[in-house]
Amino acid sequence: MQFADLTRFDVQYAQPIPEPTLKAPTQPGPLSLPDGKYRVVVERLDLTVAKNTGQPMLKWWLRVAGGQFDRRLMFKNRVITDSTLEWVRKEMLTCGLELTPFSSLPHRIGELVGAVLAVSKVTKSGYENIYINRRLTPQQETETAEQEDALPF
Repeated sequence: MQFADLTRFDVQYAQPIPEPTLKAPTQPGPLSLPDGKYRVVVERLDLTVAKNTGQPMLKWWLRVAGGQFDRRLMFKNRVITDSTLEWVRKEMLTCGLELTPFSSLPHRIGELVGAVLAVSKVTKSGYENIYINRRLTPQQETETAEQEDALPF
């Protein structure tokens, strides 16, 4: 398998994290889940190339684990550019993946498959975004599932 060359991002990725900037969200599809917080399992995470720009891109396949939308898929795409690199770094760190150098991502991406995450889906001005809030430990996974089971709806 051939991977995208990420070495050009190594120096920038190693810099301190600046204040966040917003990226343009993606257009919601007809089968989108409602806005809210979800417990998901990273079912698949691919490093590919964006068709329109040729830039490297992370494609997240997130399977909802529990609740009303159990087993439904959520998708998150993150194109990797100079302006989105800080978002990528924050997402990797939130998921517990420390990359040194960043170009090691293609060889370590598989470490996130199976990870259980708490995410938020937010729609604003007709666009949706999925934010990774935290990686759940096995104990947090159990507690979250028990809380969902206790909900009356």
